[in-house]
Amino acid sequence: MMDTVKLPLLRLGVCAVLVLSFSPAISHAAESLVYSVSPNASMITREAVGKPWVNVNLKRPVPFDHLVIALPDAAIVNSTGSVKLISRADLEGLSPFPILETAFVVKPAPEGVDLAVTFDRGRIELVNTRDKGAATVKVQFLDQTWTIRLLEPGTRMTLEMYGRHLSGSVYRPKLDTAPIVSVLALMIDKTAEINTGSEQVEMSEAPGYALMEWNNESNAVDGPTRLMSLPDWANPDHQGTERTKLLQARIDTFRKLRLKVSPDEAPVKLYETFDPINERLALIMMAAQDDLMGLAKEISATHDIESWDMGMIVLRHWLGRAKGNDHLLYEFLTTKRPYKAIQARIIMQLILGFGRRELETPELYELLIEYLKNDAPAIRNMAAWHLYRLVPAMRMKVPYVPNGTPEQFAELYKAWKAAIPAGQVPHLIDTDKIRAVPFEPKK
Repeated sequence: MMDTVKLPLLRLGVCAVLVLSFSPAISHAAESLVYSVSPNASMITREAVGKPWVNVNLKRPVPFDHLVIALPDAAIVNSTGSVKLISRADLEGLSPFPILETAFVVKPAPEGVDLAVTFDRGRIELVNTRDKGAATVKVQFLDQTWTIRLLEPGTRMTLEMYGRHLSGSVYRPKLDTAPIVSVLALMIDKTAEINTGSEQVEMSEAPGYALMEWNNESNAVDGPTRLMSLPDWANPDHQGTERTKLLQARIDTFRKLRLKVSPDEAPVKLYETFDPINERLALIMMAAQDDLMGLAKEISATHDIESWDMGMIVLRHWLGRAKGNDHLLYEFLTTKRPYKAIQARIIMQLILGFGRRELETPELYELLIEYLKNDAPAIRNMAAWHLYRLVPAMRMKVPYVPNGTPEQFAELYKAWKAAIPAGQVPHLIDTDKIRAVPFEPKK
């Protein structure tokens, strides 16, 4: 898995779901429709890439075959009331995967299936809400189709899905590389069966065989694994911290903001509140809504190290969402931003990061230090970002503020040249001897 910086808001599970107002054009049978059971603007949806995002209203049908974005705890139910799908968050960063948002597409349910969805990313909880009997959910992702039977009323299962390019991956404009996608299934309550198409898996709540994993690299199921207890990250009864409650309140504020302005404008307006938590939530939502221009504008202007760091995290996350996103970002850099092809390739590599073997070579640190003098501000910033993450002792010795002037970066260059002489790697260096230099943001 790629390296991440553990920020309080890093794994904010800003989850996604699809819902739109009912239209007579929908031809599917009424009994197969799915409805929102969450407050207005808890969810947004769009018809296709390039189309505007639309708020979802309470008790309105979810259109089939549309993509969706939803806030934590937003939920949908099928028309017979047999299955509920709830978008879950990871506000404390406890999940095995850095979940930032959840997305899926509602599909027409075939005969014998209560709910059908295409799972795209994030975390969803499936609940059997029948009075009696099993409920069946068909979940598709990539080339997989899982049929999940929630065997009795009250059965709950969580699914997580996360994609990433491995650190050290090399970007080439004409090379198609798919991210590594991992899927995790965890029983919350009672028992269920999963038919993966190649095998039948029986699962039960902890203590029991409660955990199953899959990834597209091995294309095989791992588990189910026996757990003695439910982990805190998946326990809906887990009591969060005061910060968790604060984040939940900010998310609700964002939901209400969507009602005042359009969903496309809401992340920008939230960022402009100049509140650190709001800024990071806004960056997550910009990437979730594919607003690369808005994301680039904000992270190319911020002087806040945590906002810059979150910008890099969400860019990495966005790259891992789907095959081909790396080429879309490269095209964006070369056509919508002022970067030459060679600069765009450097930026892509800096976003993807470096492998373990590279981190042990002096040449990597020499290259990153030289990038501090690069003409492209993005390259200077990303190089500094990597250096400070790799050598955290320098944070106090030589303070770094994103988007400083070329003169300020020249001072950084001198300090790093002195700190890591050519031919050396950081873990062999006595950082106590590094001299401190002033570094203030431009006014």
